[in-house]
This record gives sequence, structure tokens and C-alpha cells, in this order.
Amino acid sequence: MQPFIGAGLGYKHYNVVNSTQEALSDVTDSANVGYMPAAAGLSVRVAGLMLDGRFGVDVPFTRPAVRTVDHDTEATSWNLTGNVGWEF
Repeated sequence: MQPFIGAGLGYKHYNVVNSTQEALSDVTDSANVGYMPAAAGLSVRVAGLMLDGRFGVDVPFTRPAVRTVDHDTEATSWNLTGNVGWEF
């Protein structure tokens, strides 16, 4: 059994194309967003069988691409994944 954790710094660039401003009035045309990704999980190997589960989260530390009246929009994203494999 192998637990693991990790964190870092990330960058995402958003660019909206082929859209009218009326349809997406709350979204900027483009944005550069800094993120802090983090993940934790558990990996298990038994007789060649590998099982892996992890939870990850991306927390922005700069203004997201979505505008709101109160400027307090959360753009945090998360994911939960699992993998099964065979070692030979």
C-alpha cells in the first residue's frame, strides 16, 4: 500500500472563440489564471494487480474568467479518479 500527496503551481489560459458577446456576457474573452493544484491518493499492488485512487483539486489564486457583480466567483475544480492495471 502506497499513500501519496502532491501540490504545485499551475497556469491556465482561457480563450473564448466563435461566440457572441450577448451569449457570454459574464465570461471574459480571454484570461490568464494561476492555480495551485493538489492531489492525494492511495495505490495498492497485489500479485500483479494494481489499484489506484486519487482526489485532485485546482484552486485559483488569480481572477477567474467568469465575471460577476460581487466579484466573488469560485472557479475551484476537482476530480476523483480510479485506475486498475495489471503488471506483467
